[in-house]
Amino acid sequence: VTLVVSNTIRNDTLTMANYVTVLNNIALTAITEDFESATFPPADFLIVDDGGDGITWMRDTVSSGFGIGTASLYIDNFDVNTTGKRDAFRTKNINLTTMGIPTMYFDVAYSPYDTSAAVGESDTLAVYASTDCGKNFSLLYLKGGAKLSADSSLATAAFVPTSSQWRKESIDLTSFVGQSDVIFSFENRSHYGNNL
Repeated sequence: VTLVVSNTIRNDTLTMANYVTVLNNIALTAITEDFESATFPPADFLIVDDGGDGITWMRDTVSSGFGIGTASLYIDNFDVNTTGKRDAFRTKNINLTTMGIPTMYFDVAYSPYDTSAAVGESDTLAVYASTDCGKNFSLLYLKGGAKLSADSSLATAAFVPTSSQWRKESIDLTSFVGQSDVIFSFENRSHYGNNL
């Protein structure tokens, strides 16, 4: 790199070797979390416990996405009536300025206790994004009840998914390209239905 500085009196030149470092494929860097580490919440994530009652998202070692691994993120909507609570699992700030076409993928498993309730009146998963440090969030994804379920079955006991009861969801994040501080929030809207 060479820098030339001049004014009406003289020119000065400064040359430095190996000053610029080029990182290849920086736009392909993925951020992943599989919950296999016993540390919970994982680094760069946090829990928002609506009501502060301790009944919120937790790490579970009974089931994992598609049966790969041993752990998953889980919330108990079956055993405890926390109707109306909105507990969140949030990322810390994520820099999307170098991402070409960002997409979020996540695996989800749910089977409702009852399918008579509409979305918003049953256990629901909502995914939000914030670009102002968590002051305001925009809704990106909303599914509940039978629409959140990977199949049409009901679970009248506490739901523990088999490997075939998971499905992969995706959210297009191209509207956030260029944003340097994006927080994503996975929100459980509890209606005393079943485990998510």
